Amino acid sequence: MEHPRSGPAPHLEEHRHPPHSGGSRRCGRASRAPVGRWSRHPRAAGIAEGGPVVDSSVRGARSRRHPHRIRHPPVTALTPEQGANLADWFGRSVVGVEARTGGLSWDVFTVAFDDGERAVVKRAPPYGTIDPYDVHKEVAVHLAAATAGIPVPDLLGACDDPDLIGQPFFAMAHVDADFPHLAHLEDWPVWQTEAGRRRAAEQIVDVMGKLHRLDWASAGLPELVTGPPGASGAELMAGLVNRWIGNVERDVYSRWAPVPILRDAARFLLDHAPEMPDAPPVLSHGDFRIGNLAFRGDELVAVLDWERAAVGPPLLDLGFFCHPLSRRRQPELMGMLETWDELAALYAAATGAEPDPKWVHYCIIYWIFVESAVVPRGLALTVEGKMRSWPAFTQIPLNTENLAHHLDAWEAGDTTWIEQAL
Repeated sequence: MEHPRSGPAPHLEEHRHPPHSGGSRRCGRASRAPVGRWSRHPRAAGIAEGGPVVDSSVRGARSRRHPHRIRHPPVTALTPEQGANLADWFGRSVVGVEARTGGLSWDVFTVAFDDGERAVVKRAPPYGTIDPYDVHKEVAVHLAAATAGIPVPDLLGACDDPDLIGQPFFAMAHVDADFPHLAHLEDWPVWQTEAGRRRAAEQIVDVMGKLHRLDWASAGLPELVTGPPGASGAELMAGLVNRWIGNVERDVYSRWAPVPILRDAARFLLDHAPEMPDAPPVLSHGDFRIGNLAFRGDELVAVLDWERAAVGPPLLDLGFFCHPLSRRRQPELMGMLETWDELAALYAAATGAEPDPKWVHYCIIYWIFVESAVVPRGLALTVEGKMRSWPAFTQIPLNTENLAHHLDAWEAGDTTWIEQAL
């Protein structure tokens, strides 16, 4: 259970929850036999009599690692009834549920069973900056990645019944591994040797290669396609840009102060998208950074957090991995692991395509644009009291400066992004 799946993901069967939870909605869970049934003892699932599940979340507080990120209010702890529903859904004896620290994404809970095994439940938040939070899309991407041989945790099931634990959710096996954090990556033993960094980079680029070879059109991923059937990578790129600027127009400019550079950056990206190299679209992870990768020793054992996955041009994930802000302490190391020349050679070997620095830079600009759109979209929700982070306001001028710098550099043919980390 602790090991991520390296082959096909488990078959899910439909499961209708008992009528008390609105059983007309569909829930899927793993087809393995239940380990045990949960008795509705008031202290089961970590629930005190009349009280909530233990909530260790610090999402309402300023994060030392990400001081500028917008935070939801603390994750709503499960009520005793929700804890009972979740245990019934698992069909196992649950001894603890803990809300984990999170950011702008799904609400995450660790579930402990009486046999010592654990699971992770990801529940859709009621609002956020990367909505819609679609359980079916998450499951489809997860299954597609597993089928392609990409290491992901075992998928245990999914449920779109909001009455069960407050929102739709899905569950996967807990991965017992290290999660290197960019803020102190130099402390990670694997990082401390050139061979270790090389080994990590090889496995990361290998995942990109598997994504390139994944037959996304046959994987049931229509929600990830932002263009008409048969659209080119350039057309899908335009669709992604239009989706983000559309979110800004709808959610930011209608209720909050505009961020002028976003419209100009969107126009730049749209104007140049048709010039992109002609290559078949691929599935992109969308948040390909060291913090979303789990390692056991120097072995990559799980790729997590697929909520920004999309179908688009092949260089999207490489561009994200080379983002300058991820390598400020070691500007010459892409993703804090390898130089551009070394990473480009690994990428070419894994994908069969030489990466053009000009278009990798274009994809970097796209990701700076996305981050520049996410922050004001989250801050606009503060108008309704849904999110709060005073330090996040300082991210707007920082993103604007970065975006302006890279737009100007790209138009001037300046490739110093490879050595600099602005």
